[in-house]
Amino acid sequence: MKTLSALLLYATVVLLLFAAVDVVMLRAAEPRADQVEQVRALYFGNSFLENSVPWFHPTLAKSAGKELKVQAFLGPGWQIWMHVDAMRRNPEGHARKALTSGQWNAAVIQHFGTHPGLKDNVRKSVFLNQQFDEPRDVSDLASASEIIDLLLNSAKKPEEVYVFIYNSWPGMPGVAELLKRIREEAEKSLSQSGRSREEILKEMKERKPTPEEMEPLVRAFNYADHWLGRYQWNPQV
Repeated sequence: MKTLSALLLYATVVLLLFAAVDVVMLRAAEPRADQVEQVRALYFGNSFLENSVPWFHPTLAKSAGKELKVQAFLGPGWQIWMHVDAMRRNPEGHARKALTSGQWNAAVIQHFGTHPGLKDNVRKSVFLNQQFDEPRDVSDLASASEIIDLLLNSAKKPEEVYVFIYNSWPGMPGVAELLKRIREEAEKSLSQSGRSREEILKEMKERKPTPEEMEPLVRAFNYADHWLGRYQWNPQV
């Protein structure tokens, strides 16, 4: 299951970036020069995004006949507001200069998702030791919006800029039922083996769905429907 999950997560950003230039299939043949379309993307995230191996994405894009330029700003355990805070504190730093250079037409921002809500998480301090000069909204939505505004305001053609939110895959229908069935079958089988309750519970906890068990659900799940639709503004969110 870990291998399957890693593979799906690894493909997320590359698939979304390919969608921006209307890629419908991967081609192994060397592309003609007039076929190459360049996506120039800045990545903001932490090790979760780093695990997708951003520096390998241009190689994958090339195999699809596309040209992808990537520059990643990644911090260990960083939330989106931390990238914004770093750029505010150091306006002449590399991250802000790169973001406002006008050479990028895409951004990938990793959603952290641990706040009570996507917006309106206004506070004067964070953690135990960091104080802001004035109350600040450190929610993912507000922080991502600030990055997007900086990108759009400096873009030569803002109407051609793409922004992608990098996140884990959404829940797939049928997984909860599969997990329940696996637990019930494992408990029944282990109970008949004469093991102690502690041993049974320990082995049940370690029993995870195999790639073979997950494959039918993965194949039936419509990833494009969940991930490639354009964002529809909702003022209530």
